[in-house]
Amino acid sequence: MRRILGKIGIFLSIALVLIFFLFNTNPNQLPLLLLFVPFILVYVLMLLFFHEIARLFLRNLGQHQRRWIVGFIALLPVGLLLTMSAGQTEANDIVLFVIFMALVIFYFSRINFLK
Repeated sequence: MRRILGKIGIFLSIALVLIFFLFNTNPNQLPLLLLFVPFILVYVLMLLFFHEIARLFLRNLGQHQRRWIVGFIALLPVGLLLTMSAGQTEANDIVLFVIFMALVIFYFSRINFLK
């Protein structure tokens, strides 16, 4: 129970930092490096969320495989957000990105990390 409360606390604190950052900054006045902070925070939130989901549903995979798969699953929405924020996203880009991520996830589900 304590472990679950700790993870919820970390998740909520990162979400609060993200909300605070988004509401209290002007992207037009930020340096280039700080423009990536919201995307990094969204990635960490997605990573924490999908890790807990994968821990429940992907028990037959090893821990390393699960981490790689979860990392790429969390990267999918962040990558789409990055391309959408640049105004470069079209329907075929989304389809290609999803296909690429599906292939990567399939590849990492087949790798034996114990070799």
